[in-house]
Amino acid sequence: MRNWMIAALCTMSLAACGKSKFEKAMAEEGDYKDKLCACTDKDCTEKVWKDYKAWDDKAKNDFTEDDIKNVSEDQMKRAEKQDEELKACHHKFDK
Repeated sequence: MRNWMIAALCTMSLAACGKSKFEKAMAEEGDYKDKLCACTDKDCTEKVWKDYKAWDDKAKNDFTEDDIKNVSEDQMKRAEKQDEELKACHHKFDK
């Protein structure tokens, strides 16, 4: 589960200076979460989710085993919370 969660937070864009790979991935995933939460209809959420999944699938290969070992418990808790929020926004129109 831990490896999957970290892989879900990988990022291909490492342009931000001074941040770890994990923090950069958290920021990128946070951008997708914000876009999903801002959606006002199901079509929007599905488009953003499709973009997010493409990013996630492509980015999974960016983390090494050493990167994963360096993720702290605090970072893991923040990642899990953000992931829950992202999924909640994705499913807000599923009624």
